[in-house]
Amino acid sequence: RLWSTFFPKQPPLPTRGPYPQPHYSEVYHYSVNLHAWIGVTSSPPPKSAMPLPSQIQLLTWNVNFSNPLRRQRLDRILHHITTEVFDGRVPPPACVILLQEVHQQALPLLLAHPFVRAHFLISTISHTTWPHPSVYGNVTLISSGIPVVAAFQIQFPSTVTGRHCFFV
Repeated sequence: RLWSTFFPKQPPLPTRGPYPQPHYSEVYHYSVNLHAWIGVTSSPPPKSAMPLPSQIQLLTWNVNFSNPLRRQRLDRILHHITTEVFDGRVPPPACVILLQEVHQQALPLLLAHPFVRAHFLISTISHTTWPHPSVYGNVTLISSGIPVVAAFQIQFPSTVTGRHCFFV
């Protein structure tokens, strides 16, 4: 109840100005029953038994799209994060993982990873959401214990590499 009192609908986004305009985006959670990633505009608040996190870890990693072993590199990065950074803790602590330069060929590996499916919301399930004609982009993982009120992105059209920013 408290949640809907504070956030009855998505917050308004600015619509004027000389700057790139934001637009709402979905985040996705993995449904075990449907065996698919399902888009949601916001996540429900944690059950009353689960308190809101008092702190959130932020982890950022440049995956390096130009590496010819991009899938293997992403697999090793995920292994390092789960075993070394999170020390094998299940579920992981409240965190947001920002992955930059994820190549479209490596995205399926991320979407199929059991740890990601079990514990995270994800910002994209298709490279088609990245600025055109980029073959790589950003992927944000939000641990499922963090309620998401809204997500939006801003594309920066004057960049040569099609940069964009994702906000949660």
